[in-house]
Amino acid sequence: MRISGLFLVLLAAGHMFIMHVFNDTLNLDYEFVAARWDTPYWRTFDWLLLTLSILHGTNGLRIVMHDNIANKTFRQLALYGLYFTSTAFFVLGTYVLVAFVREV
Repeated sequence: MRISGLFLVLLAAGHMFIMHVFNDTLNLDYEFVAARWDTPYWRTFDWLLLTLSILHGTNGLRIVMHDNIANKTFRQLALYGLYFTSTAFFVLGTYVLVAFVREV
């Protein structure tokens, strides 16, 4: 958790500076994102941000569920729901990053 949190802080800070400080937010549109995603570097950067945020958040919620849900059956159901939702978001996010093709 500490290592993923450290990397998340660095990636999120980089994302904030690039998207909101170095570039005018009024110019953030489809063309800007498409131009960014033309290079493998930015797709990898965004995929790492997606992956670490989902893993970090899922692990944090898992710990909270273990601490606060006393009923073992309900806790297992909640954990299955958490894992399913996290996996779905990861798969969909990865699909968008991999399958995105710039329309000219």
